[in-house]
Amino acid sequence: MADKRRSILITGCSSGCGLDAAFTLKARGWRVFAACRKERDCEELRDQGLESPRIDYNDELSITTGYQQVLDVHPAPSTRHPEPGTHSHEAGRPPIVGLHVLSVLHSL
Repeated sequence: MADKRRSILITGCSSGCGLDAAFTLKARGWRVFAACRKERDCEELRDQGLESPRIDYNDELSITTGYQQVLDVHPAPSTRHPEPGTHSHEAGRPPIVGLHVLSVLHSL
């Protein structure tokens, strides 16, 4: 059975606003993918019950890999996934709102 929670990918979750947003939204029932640049920070978040892909804005491969890890467990409701950094509302794709802090993957 598919997970029906609203989902969000948040970058910068090792501390500060990103970390606070991740735990706040998880407490409100969201499925949170809390990304960090360093794998050890991701491991700490996983130990605390969050899903945490490694995404380092200075490492293009980690962006692609981390984004794909999220889509592998929570695919967007279409057959074609938007590329990171694109506007999904173009070409009729599902909404992915790119903010500097938050990226909404899918909400029902």
